[in-house]
Amino acid sequence: MDLVAEFNRLVIELQDAFDRRAAFRLLGVIDGVRAAEVRLDFSRVAAVHGAALPVLAAVVRRLAAISEVRVLGLPAHDAIALRQLDVGSADIDRPALPVLGGAWLVAGEK
Repeated sequence: MDLVAEFNRLVIELQDAFDRRAAFRLLGVIDGVRAAEVRLDFSRVAAVHGAALPVLAAVVRRLAAISEVRVLGLPAHDAIALRQLDVGSADIDRPALPVLGGAWLVAGEK
């Protein structure tokens, strides 16, 4: 039985720590996903472990082969590292930066 339907846009919101174990779980979750656009939202992730980035790159490459992919909310240094892992046509958004008072600002916004 196929439990994954076809979506126009699928948003996967991640939270807590994104370590290697979480990255491998995500790799399993995306197996069979069919969507025109997939967004991986890291805006609620407390920390991204460096060892998870190569697995995340594999996730993004696999999704990019069948969908338009956007990665949102990664800290700047993690977004740069992910781009360096050759994720193809995936759109790695400008990172959200903390500002005074606990609010968030997307880099480059006015």
